[in-house]
Amino acid sequence: MKKIIKLGFSLCMVLLLVPIMNISAAGKSIDDYFSRPQTAKAVAQVLKKTDDITENDLRTVKSLSLYEDDGHVSFDSDLGKLENLESLSIANTGWTSLDGIEVLQNSLTSLSLSNLPIEDIAALESLMNLKSLTFTEQSDITHNAIASNENFLVPVENLKLNTFTSFFSPFSDEHLVSLSKIESLTSLTLKHSIVTTIVPIANLTDLKTLNLSDAQLTNLDGVESMHNLSTLNVSVSDRGRERNQITDFSALTYPYSETGVRRKLSIDGLTPMLTMSYDTENDVYFLDLDCIVPPTASAGYEPLKLSEYDIPYYGTFDDGRVVYDNEHVEEIINSGHIDFSAGNFLLLSSDRSYDAQGVMWMRINAVDLPELVYHTVTFNSNDGSEITSQLILDKERVAQPEAPTREGYTFDGWFQDSALQQAFDFDTIIEADLTLHAKWNKIDVYHTVTFNSNDGSEVTSQSILDKEKIAQPEAPTREGYTFDGWFQDSALQQAFDFDTIIESDLTLHAKWNKIDVYHTVTFNSNDGNEIASQSILDKEKVAQPEAPTREGYTFDGWFQDSALQQAFDFDTVIEADLTLHAKWSKIDVYHTVTFNGNDGSEATSQSILDKERVAQPEAPIREGYTFDGWFQDSALQQAFDFDTVIEADLTLHAKWSKINSDTDESGNTNHDGETPKIDADEKKEVSEIAILPNTGLNQSTNLILAVLVIFSGLLTLFVSIKGKE
Repeated sequence: MKKIIKLGFSLCMVLLLVPIMNISAAGKSIDDYFSRPQTAKAVAQVLKKTDDITENDLRTVKSLSLYEDDGHVSFDSDLGKLENLESLSIANTGWTSLDGIEVLQNSLTSLSLSNLPIEDIAALESLMNLKSLTFTEQSDITHNAIASNENFLVPVENLKLNTFTSFFSPFSDEHLVSLSKIESLTSLTLKHSIVTTIVPIANLTDLKTLNLSDAQLTNLDGVESMHNLSTLNVSVSDRGRERNQITDFSALTYPYSETGVRRKLSIDGLTPMLTMSYDTENDVYFLDLDCIVPPTASAGYEPLKLSEYDIPYYGTFDDGRVVYDNEHVEEIINSGHIDFSAGNFLLLSSDRSYDAQGVMWMRINAVDLPELVYHTVTFNSNDGSEITSQLILDKERVAQPEAPTREGYTFDGWFQDSALQQAFDFDTIIEADLTLHAKWNKIDVYHTVTFNSNDGSEVTSQSILDKEKIAQPEAPTREGYTFDGWFQDSALQQAFDFDTIIESDLTLHAKWNKIDVYHTVTFNSNDGNEIASQSILDKEKVAQPEAPTREGYTFDGWFQDSALQQAFDFDTVIEADLTLHAKWSKIDVYHTVTFNGNDGSEATSQSILDKERVAQPEAPIREGYTFDGWFQDSALQQAFDFDTVIEADLTLHAKWSKINSDTDESGNTNHDGETPKIDADEKKEVSEIAILPNTGLNQSTNLILAVLVIFSGLLTLFVSIKGKE
């Protein structure tokens, strides 16, 4: 009986559980699990299906890549439904925050971040099972956050990472402090960083791989404690001047560590910048390579030795010294830019049983020439083609370079002053640094700009100097139309910008908008404040605007002619476009311009109306000097421009240059042995001739003409009276 009861009980349980199991095992759409389409798409790609997905299916997803912008700014917490997700790669999702990633703290062991606009990684501190963290190329936001925050990596200090990888992120020596606390690291890659020293991570003795390629190292100090290190990469992929510049490798024991670990050293592309020496006794330029210190040899091994790989044609390699061809080196020195190949070398063992991997590319960027003095002659081409500066040995001459070129100009020689007054003689001995300045004469090229007014009023064409701008003409008119601007194509699609530089002939086309019966009344305030124009219905009156203002003037009303003769009546009916002109009465303000002749002849001061220009007086004279112009400062540094508008009292100062000339005993200047003299009477006569106007008629002739005019008038009057009678 008991067996029957147990059997019945079992059948009942089966009948109850089967429907429940069928319900739980029933699959769902991928969108039922993940609200973000991009996440759903990525998971579906892994599962290779989008429907009939069960939770057991989700548990099979161990690796996932998200690489599309999902329109959200934070981590997708739905990823927590992937209970067994171990590896996650996030790129270009647009997330500014990783908050919520803690839903993966139990399963996630590998994380890769790329091109995310995040400013911190605080959320990663919860991922206690994470073993691998990778930063690939970052957004500008993350790049700047790393560069400006030395504590950026603090959130991962307590993680048990085995691998930390970074490509093209600006991690620095300060960030190494955080990495030094992750003593579980066995692989560390900081490619293209700004790290300058290994010392901060010297305690990471479990490291097996250290990649600091394209960093900014100058030595390997700190690596000596890394006994388990098997691979060290300090190469330079772009051969950049600001990348690894290592000449001392002695901190690395090679080819085995103290614990017997086989090492591999990669140096390919390493580019130390070196200084060449000059042997005055033997007159040779050479480079001693004893500055390159190889790794320390392991017990029982010979040290690595620098060996020739590729020596340039102008050098020869002999037992650690490279000797270079004098003529080639001096040509480079004279060019003023020292940067050339010293040669390419290898670090090899004598028996070739172990070698460093790669080539060391050495360059020379300085020459030690203590006994020679050089001067730099720089050529300022003043917007012409660039001319290379020259490094000239003291008391030698500079070579005249090929003439520079400048479009639209002819070259007029080199001058040793920026004012272009003193032409330079290339036979001059150079005894100091010198800058020569190119002088140019402009070649005038003109282009014709034609205005096609399209049935509007004619607009005069303009002749424009090459690379100048066209003056915007007054808008044309056309009855029944409004002007809508100038266009550079006949289809009237491309509006013309009058700031455009003119470089060829051009035709501009007027665009018109047809109007019905409105007229435009424009207010020309004649330098007053702007008054808005009005669009007036035909045969209506224009509203009188508020009176404009103009500094220094009083407003006298609106006039319908530009000559300001016909005052406008605002009761006038408007039947056509109209421009009204403001009339002003000037409030006269005067300023005094005084002329300080500085011991020269006196020049009369002038009273100048405000914002007018001073008339240039006759040049003063001063015995023994030539007049060099008027200056607006007493130090005679700022020449005065007589086109300057006068807005305050002003004193101008005369500048003089002393005349250097030979004089005879009487003090008269001697020109070719003769001194022309003018006596007092001759001076008076010359003065009177200059003062009297040259009319072409004397007084007698004037009198005769006057009598003839009066006689003709009386005769005409007499004839007229007789005719009426």
